Amino acid sequence: MEVDTQNYSLRDGSAGARMVAWLDSYGTASFNEAKYPKPAAVIMQYTGHEDYTENDPPTLACVGDNDWIAD
Repeated sequence: MEVDTQNYSLRDGSAGARMVAWLDSYGTASFNEAKYPKPAAVIMQYTGHEDYTENDPPTLACVGDNDWIAD
């Protein structure tokens, strides 16, 4: 099965949201994988991830008002 790596998005929640954010910021090659194009967007939910770079694509981060982990 072939997966198109053009204009794709990464999405996940909680610890998975941190994982997609790191893949976005640092690229797959930084994690001993083949180098793939960066995603066109990142959607993450319920994470306290605060590490970002100027090269990150548009990112949607959402949390609840009473979430004690994520501001």
